[in-house]
Amino acid sequence: MYLLAGELTGAMLDVIARTLRLEHDLSRPRLLTNKPEPALSTDDSTLSLDRVLIVDDDRLVGRAILRLMKGRDAIHVQSGAAALDALKEFDAQAILCDVNMPQMNGPELFRRLRAQGSKLPFALITGGNLDNETEVLVREQEIELIQKPFDRAQINSVLDRMAHQCLGQADS
Repeated sequence: MYLLAGELTGAMLDVIARTLRLEHDLSRPRLLTNKPEPALSTDDSTLSLDRVLIVDDDRLVGRAILRLMKGRDAIHVQSGAAALDALKEFDAQAILCDVNMPQMNGPELFRRLRAQGSKLPFALITGGNLDNETEVLVREQEIELIQKPFDRAQINSVLDRMAHQCLGQADS
């Protein structure tokens, strides 16, 4: 599908999102900066990761995920390098990242962030099978994995698990 004129309309994004059954999700790698560690939003006993970075090279998919991130402060970038740059300014609490992207794929971004000391929750999104190396990374690093197509309930469930994981790390 090619668009020759400007921006997608909200209705078009809704159709794309419904077609792909995409929701918003994110993980939270953290770059070393002089910014304080972002606090988790809490209200009663509910935890929430409210600032999410979406990394997907497909602009339409990224926009569709953004559209589904109601109630969260989320931004979309189209590459691993752009994610590293965005994290210098955007105080993300979680990252949702496509597995297969050119130049720097999702697993490479995860490794780079961890090498920089990031503890942000990180989820990988894929529409296909993972290679053996990525499967091992997901298992050993306890990275959330989201299979396409997915829906809002699945994304919210992943974000809830990541928030509780953050709470567990803060308690230890």
